[in-house]
Amino acid sequence: NGKKLSYIDYGQFEVGIMAAISGDQKLLSLYSQSDLYKDFASFIFDDDSRRSEAKRIFLSFAYGMRRRAILNASSYLGGSRAKTSDYLNQFAGFATWKSGVEKHFKTHRKIGTKMGNYFRLTHKNAPSAKELRSAVSQVVQGNGSLIFKKAILRLSDNPAFRIVLPMHDALLVEHDEETNANAVVTIMEET
Repeated sequence: NGKKLSYIDYGQFEVGIMAAISGDQKLLSLYSQSDLYKDFASFIFDDDSRRSEAKRIFLSFAYGMRRRAILNASSYLGGSRAKTSDYLNQFAGFATWKSGVEKHFKTHRKIGTKMGNYFRLTHKNAPSAKELRSAVSQVVQGNGSLIFKKAILRLSDNPAFRIVLPMHDALLVEHDEETNANAVVTIMEET
């Protein structure tokens, strides 16, 4: 009674983190100017309403699925193999960064976030393909998790809001009906 629930979600959270950390200019531009997943869907399917399928394909690319498997997945979903390849080729800076993460992981047998949370190999063998994909995920998801936790901590200091349910990159908050939920958006953006 007298309260309202608001759902606040980081849009394209992973893409934003990938763009910021890798410094890939094309990725930064698409992230800041549009919805990359809609843009990708429009390009490969000629239909931006197929955003969720494009998102799966893009994240498969980002987290290390082999190019052939990505192109097969796109084709299976009705997309153009050639257009998918052309679109992903735009992100040379990201691909270079990703290779650097994998090389660092192979050499040092650990990979971490900006704040030092590490994923370490505990066996003596060379990292497997799955572990190499996990290295890129650790950097992106690990940094995302820390950003989100910082936002939650900042928000928890605000008595106007009660966090009801934190999710991967979103919050459900309770507040008075007259309180504007955009204050939560501002906190999340600033964090």
